[in-house]
Amino acid sequence: MDGAWETASNWSTNNVPNTTGESALLGLSGPYTVSLSSSISIDSLTITNPDAVLRIESSRSLSVISPTTLNNGTIWINPEGSVFDTRFLIGQPTLIDGGGTILLGAASGTGSSADAQLVSGAPAGIVTIGGGQIIRGNGQLTGTGFVNEGQIIGDDPAGPGIQINAPLTQTGLGRIDVTNGFVSTGALASIVGGEIFGNGAGSFRVTASGIDMADITLNGPLGIASGNLLLLDGPVVNNKTITINDNDQVFNGVLSFNTETAITGNGTIMMMTSGSADDAQIRANGVLGTIGAGQSVIGSGQIHGTIRLEGSMTADHPTTDLVILDSVTGPGVLRAIGDGRLAFSSAVVSGLTVETADNGIVSAESGSTDVSAIVNTGSMGIAGSATLSLVGDMTNNGLLTLNYSNNVFNAVLRFNADATVLGTGEIRMITSGSLGDAEIVATDGFTGTFGPGQTISGSGQIDGSIVNLGVINGDDPAGLDILGDVVGPGVVRSDGGKVTVRTGSIINMTVETSGSGIVTAAGSSAMTDIVNNGLMGIDGIGAVMDVFGSFENNGTYLINATDQVFNATLRLNEPAGVSGTGVIEMETSGSFADAQILVPTGLASRLGPGQTLIGSGQLRGELAIAGAVDPGGDDRAFDLAAAVVTLEPTATVRFDLGGLANGEFDRMNMNGSSEMVLGGAVQVALDAGYAPQFGDSWNIIGGATGANVIGTFDSFVVPAAPPTLAYRIFYEPNRVFVRLTCAADFNGDAIFNFFDITTFIDLYNAQDPRADIAPPFGALNFFDIATYIDIYNAGCN
Repeated sequence: MDGAWETASNWSTNNVPNTTGESALLGLSGPYTVSLSSSISIDSLTITNPDAVLRIESSRSLSVISPTTLNNGTIWINPEGSVFDTRFLIGQPTLIDGGGTILLGAASGTGSSADAQLVSGAPAGIVTIGGGQIIRGNGQLTGTGFVNEGQIIGDDPAGPGIQINAPLTQTGLGRIDVTNGFVSTGALASIVGGEIFGNGAGSFRVTASGIDMADITLNGPLGIASGNLLLLDGPVVNNKTITINDNDQVFNGVLSFNTETAITGNGTIMMMTSGSADDAQIRANGVLGTIGAGQSVIGSGQIHGTIRLEGSMTADHPTTDLVILDSVTGPGVLRAIGDGRLAFSSAVVSGLTVETADNGIVSAESGSTDVSAIVNTGSMGIAGSATLSLVGDMTNNGLLTLNYSNNVFNAVLRFNADATVLGTGEIRMITSGSLGDAEIVATDGFTGTFGPGQTISGSGQIDGSIVNLGVINGDDPAGLDILGDVVGPGVVRSDGGKVTVRTGSIINMTVETSGSGIVTAAGSSAMTDIVNNGLMGIDGIGAVMDVFGSFENNGTYLINATDQVFNATLRLNEPAGVSGTGVIEMETSGSFADAQILVPTGLASRLGPGQTLIGSGQLRGELAIAGAVDPGGDDRAFDLAAAVVTLEPTATVRFDLGGLANGEFDRMNMNGSSEMVLGGAVQVALDAGYAPQFGDSWNIIGGATGANVIGTFDSFVVPAAPPTLAYRIFYEPNRVFVRLTCAADFNGDAIFNFFDITTFIDLYNAQDPRADIAPPFGALNFFDIATYIDIYNAGCN
């Protein structure tokens, strides 16, 4: 029957057990309740009746010291749910055996877990909760420690739950069940072994800092509250969800590896922040922490220490990053989805795969991050002021954007080892005012290689020793500068932008352009074994491009592409010079020296038969021309300065006449130390609308005193002249001129007399093509003589 503990008649011995040396037995059959309304200490407690209920009333305590407590009924601590602490205290190492329940009765809603306490007493009173025992309700396990072989059940979703405020080791089938409620930790807790289970709305919560956990299987959710630290001292199998900063507050929630161990299983680690990435943290304190293959880290927060990631980390927060601050190694996956950003900050990252979706990005955000063996299949970035340092190979099958945030601070992709970027992808460079805003740099002593599937695009700077097996495409008008040595066999391309070789060199490359794109040189630069299939050039302002090896020009090469007043020089250092089928255009802006082709002293070079030299500029050194020459531009002249120019038999020179003053007709000038060896064909033509007068002459090749003209053209074409007149080409030691004169005037003095006859005869006997004046052309014969006699007899009107 129901009754008070303190009533003697309720006991078989007619004695109230209430002191050390006495024991209590609740063994009557049938349902009944015993209420303890005083605080007492006894040797042992035995409840054999499964229907018996022992109530330890508000603010009271029951202490037992026996090594065994048998509970087949219910021990209800603080059944009134009052605010006064109520305790069941066990003062010796004790087994609570049987198949009963300990019901912790702190009030639901507003109660405190300290209102109902199961206490393991000092100094070493470790209490074993037997395999048949159930502890449930709202209350606290506190004291020196517990071993749980039964079940600790949080079953009140509205209450404070059960707080474990002592070391707890779970063995056998021991588990914590949070299906319908909450179990939390106090400051003195640690959890070792067993299982945390739950498939409802409840969770196990770390609500104190410095809590140790090891050798546990999570088949239920675990939360780490803001401002608290969970230390992993051994392996954890996570098959549910660990939530860091589960109450989404501004104080740090931390999951920390305290020894070299792993989180395995198939579960999720959710990181929640409330404005700052340090609100949720995963740490490894001087040890290696492993996040297993079935684990997914999701959210925003910070990753500290040395982590081996076999699973995945996914950033999905739109405003707060998931930040790696130390070392994360693979073979796992780094992922950013939605508007999430997974950020590196002075980190070390290797052996990982990068995946992104939507607007997500994985990026180096600050400091210098070392990466190796990374496979990018999504969108990666380097923020302004950050460096991504390659210390090993990387595979880029997606997009890597330098200065993706479009800042004025330098974003750098740096090779700090001999490394290669493999795969099929794009490296996009973005600048915001200075080309230094986006940089690709190989540190001195190392070579960076871009594989055949890589395209570098945009604007910025490339410096150091670079091997380009793919494409460098300066498609931004802001410009892409090459400051170091870039070696092929790859492609340098400009689609509507500008690539400038500035103090660097390009070697074994093919140049391609489209639209307004151009590949130019500035400063002192060099190119070796280059094929130009587009538009190349040299800027003014004193730029020099040294040509070594072969140069096959199948496009257009502009000398002084910027039309400035300072010298732009193409320096040919090889006998082969320029081959291919293309155009070399020289542009002056006040001086012939503004655009120069220079062959160094002691060397000789050549413009091949497929090259056309146009414009105005200066030729220096020993140069053979086998292609076409067509002076034009503002000055309509090429200036030979200390030059020896040889026109090979395949050469063609065109001179257009539009007036008598310099600048009104095409010409080639020679200073006193220059020499021109004539050959090939010359063509003289008139500008549209120009009508020369009898006696007009033009020095198409004119030299100062000391200049030397050697030989004659092999063939010539002159304009049609009025009747009885002709355009004649005349040669002198230092000049070649064209005159509109009498058709029979062959000595060039514009006087019609006997000396013209003797000159014609001399030319005829010398087989000079100027005497070939009648068909069939190409052979001197009687018809030429007969024609000359007819011309002479016709007079000069």
